[in-house]
Amino acid sequence: MPRRRDSPEFIRSSKILRTSYQPGAEERALADRLLRSQRASEREALGQRLLTAICRRFRIPPVRLRVIETPQPHTLRRGKLAAKLYGVYHFEEQLIQIAHFTAVREKVVASKTFLDTLLHEFMHHLDRKLYRLPNTPHSPGFYSRIEDLKAKLYGPGRPVGSSPEEERWAAPPEGLLSALEEACEAVRQAPQPAEDESSRPRRPRWALPGERSLFPETLPASLPPLPAKGAPPARPSPGATARKSPAPGQLALAFGEEEM
Repeated sequence: MPRRRDSPEFIRSSKILRTSYQPGAEERALADRLLRSQRASEREALGQRLLTAICRRFRIPPVRLRVIETPQPHTLRRGKLAAKLYGVYHFEEQLIQIAHFTAVREKVVASKTFLDTLLHEFMHHLDRKLYRLPNTPHSPGFYSRIEDLKAKLYGPGRPVGSSPEEERWAAPPEGLLSALEEACEAVRQAPQPAEDESSRPRRPRWALPGERSLFPETLPASLPPLPAKGAPPARPSPGATARKSPAPGQLALAFGEEEM
């Protein structure tokens, strides 16, 4: 089988560096308000209006947005943050879900981080509906298109900057990816010793049987309404920090970072 970066989807995605999107005054105003918003209900309303307007300009099916008032699903290793999920795109349901609170400190997610996550998950939607990329890979072109959207929405005079996951796609030394893949293949082929389950670092998960998940694997036909204004946000029980990998039909923004 071809290497992932040599797959047709990855190659095609890498070649698309910009979009045809030209925002109007309404979209720029919505993006500016999102960069100043702090409440989950306001972010959801503004974000939904922005996504609807962008989809209309691209002439693609709309995507829904839910902002969940709960900390980001995450996992710890030796008491430190090892990985967390910012958001997820359910491509079958055409739904984006984003956590409103940070993983460990449970503070409101920074406005720029929220908008970065929104555009990241929207790019998965755009890749499938406009560019017909079934796997919507995280290629250099994928992040270049996000930067293109951000620059057009922010307009001149506002620094765009790069979020941590985008900086990870800075040009690596020549041959580095090949060397890493060869090393990974060697590890996969080598016999593995028995592992103590109690000492294995736990990976992010979505939900156990009977447990309510932040980003559910199956979605109801109609989404429940947002909590009433002023109602306390739902919070997970202490210690419920691990989440499993997304099920088929989900694309998540996830990577390990020390939380600021």
